[in-house]
Order: sequence, then C-alpha cells, then structure tokens
Amino acid sequence: MKFRRKSRIRYYYDFNPNRKGKAATAAIAVVGVIVIVIGLVFAAIWFDAKRLAQQAGPSKATAPKTLSYEVETDTFTTKYFEMETPVSWEFIEKSSSPNKFVYYNFRHKLVRGTITVYVNQPPAPEHQRATRLLTARVGVDGFLKPDLDVSDHCNKVAPGKNRVGGEDIKFKGIAFPCDNDATWYSALVGLDGGSTAMNIKRPDGTTAQYIIYYTNPSAEMSGTDFVEVMRKFKIL
Repeated sequence: MKFRRKSRIRYYYDFNPNRKGKAATAAIAVVGVIVIVIGLVFAAIWFDAKRLAQQAGPSKATAPKTLSYEVETDTFTTKYFEMETPVSWEFIEKSSSPNKFVYYNFRHKLVRGTITVYVNQPPAPEHQRATRLLTARVGVDGFLKPDLDVSDHCNKVAPGKNRVGGEDIKFKGIAFPCDNDATWYSALVGLDGGSTAMNIKRPDGTTAQYIIYYTNPSAEMSGTDFVEVMRKFKIL
C-alpha cells in the first residue's frame, strides 16, 4: 500500500512598511499631476472665452441704466389757483396784491425767471404783450395742459414784423399781442381757441379771467422752467 504525502500550503504575509509608504506617495503624486492638468485645461478654456467676448464687443447686459430722482417742490395756493413749483421759486408778497400774484425763480440769489398771474385784473402795460406764446388748454382735472415748448419769437410770423411796437396777431388760432421789436425773452399763456386773456370756468361754476406772464432775464433764454410750472397750474 502506498501512502500519498500530504502537501503543506504555506501563506506568506508581507508586512513591510516601507513598501506601503512608497505606494501611497506614488498615488498622491499621480493625483497631483491630474489636478494640475485639469487646472491648466480650465484656465485655457477661461482665457479663450474671455478673448472671444472681447472680440464680440460689450454685452447688452452692461448697457447704461437711466437713474431717476425726485425734485423738491413747493405748492402755492390762492383762492383762484394752485401752482406747484421747484423750491427755487418764491412768492414775492411786496410785489403782489389780492388779484396779482408774483413769483421769482432764484439761482444763487439771482433771478432767473418771473411769473406774474393776474386774476380779474388788467395786466401792467409791460405785461400786455410778449415776444412768445405758450398755448394751452384746460383739462377736465382743472390743470392747464400746455404745449411741449414755448413758441419762437412772434416777429417771425407777425405781418408787420419790420414795424416798431406791438401788433395783434393770431398764432395757432390764438389772438396774441406780439411785442415784435423786443429782444428780451417774455411769454404769455394763450388759451386754445381764445386769447391770452383766458376766461376759464372755475369748479364753483363762476368764470374768472387769468392772464399769465413770464419773463426770463437770464442769459439762458429758455422757457423750460415756465412750461414745467404751467403743467402744475390748477384752476380753483
């Protein structure tokens, strides 16, 4: 009888710490290289995108924005009308009377515009005619609805523009006493379909006559301030 020798299986376990440390260091090095490569790729993509954006011009999203602001105002109230103005306007009591209301627009203590409102009273001789006209109508809310701007000098359309002195004309269908040889800036408000002596029905049912005269002694020669104030002029 033959006996088979049993073979022994031997297991070897490597506990060499030096070998394990070298493998970890190599793995970290590989990961580091991968991170650096990815970073370089993303950097290249970013620089290329920036270059293309510069070539394409500014983005629509960077278009300038319009900023708005509020202007401080004052409201002047009489028994005949209410008028809202920027705070630069002041009521001049010493030049006014129960039916005459005078307002000055100041800038750095200099007068840059005046408004005189006559109610049921003839105007002063120097306010009976002007070089320009601001046409307006009365809205259902009682506010004046003026044109966008004051007219040009009336001597451009006056039949007797070469004559010296005033002359009654019609401008946009409005009877208007034109100061055709004057060089300063002055304007009267003319009621659409009427004249500069504006007969307007008041909320209480009565009718009053309003004459509104404006002059600008400043070098700017502009009626913009006058138009803006007339937009806030309300019949009472």
